[in-house]
Amino acid sequence: DREGLTQLRQEQQEMLKKDTEYRKQFAESNPTSIIAALALSDLMSSKKVPNQELKSIYDAFSDEVKDHTLGKLLIENLAKLSKTDVGAKIENFEGPSPDGQILSLEDAKGKLTLIDFWASWCKPCRMENPNVVSVYNDYKDQGFSIISVSLDKTKGSWVKAIEDDNMDWHHISNLKYWNEPIARSWGVRSIPATFLIDEKGIIVAKNLRGDALRQKVDEYLGS
Repeated sequence: DREGLTQLRQEQQEMLKKDTEYRKQFAESNPTSIIAALALSDLMSSKKVPNQELKSIYDAFSDEVKDHTLGKLLIENLAKLSKTDVGAKIENFEGPSPDGQILSLEDAKGKLTLIDFWASWCKPCRMENPNVVSVYNDYKDQGFSIISVSLDKTKGSWVKAIEDDNMDWHHISNLKYWNEPIARSWGVRSIPATFLIDEKGIIVAKNLRGDALRQKVDEYLGS
């Protein structure tokens, strides 16, 4: 029932939007409450609120909240997120590829490069993969490149997912699950998480899915 599914998705998006607004209003209205810090942490994970807005909410918190363990963790994560804002220039990173070789971002970079944090066990990641494959196949000859960083725990599951989903591009992983050092350095707290960078290493977009990814890639590389 495609019509029913479309309607349910629209209702879901509306509920998520209201949920985000509620958490934001709660965090802004209760700067002395540790629950506000929890709400801000949820907003960070949702990736629905700009980093500057998150920082503004945090700055209004009381010293007691900021000195709490969660408050200290929030400012650490906010610092990491600021490094991955659109317009920021990223640092190079490297990791083991499936064949055991060390591969760096510089080695994988093209005119436009998608940095994709994912895992074989991540259902939303696997659902989005066919779209990414389609975009890659259509624009790889124009300079579109992808490097996927997996948060897998076992090599067998990682490699099988790459093969099953026809992800014919660059892959690296330290197989450390949520302790993946590259993901931690980027402040990745949920997946899929994607960053689109130009040939100078500047982030031009992030967390694009579906048609939005294709449109942005075409904007840079289309005829």
